[in-house]
Amino acid sequence: MAREKASAEAQAREDRNRMDAPTRGRIEEAVLDIFAEREFHRVGLIEIARGANVSLQTLYKYYGSKEALLFSALDTALGRLASRMVDHLEGIEDFKERLRKVFWVTLDYFEKHPKVAQLVMSSV
Repeated sequence: MAREKASAEAQAREDRNRMDAPTRGRIEEAVLDIFAEREFHRVGLIEIARGANVSLQTLYKYYGSKEALLFSALDTALGRLASRMVDHLEGIEDFKERLRKVFWVTLDYFEKHPKVAQLVMSSV
């Protein structure tokens, strides 16, 4: 049973990588909007489908579960933060300066993307 679930999740990830970017962007934006407003267990997949203007079947095909939707949206958002962090840390050798930059970049990112910050804090 666990092997079948892992196989289904791997297939969903592979399918998700082939999804067109605008559709994936709408889905991830809907996830951020809806989960920022309500607790995880109070959100239905149909709400996310409506918010992204996609079918429920599309969400199941490409994500498989509500958890996968949330984690995928967070993965994308935090990936952007990580890329930005790498860019800002390049060339800084001093440990204290690197640490200061890490805090600054993180706070700046979350200030500009409060829904991501809210999801990170509520997902912990």
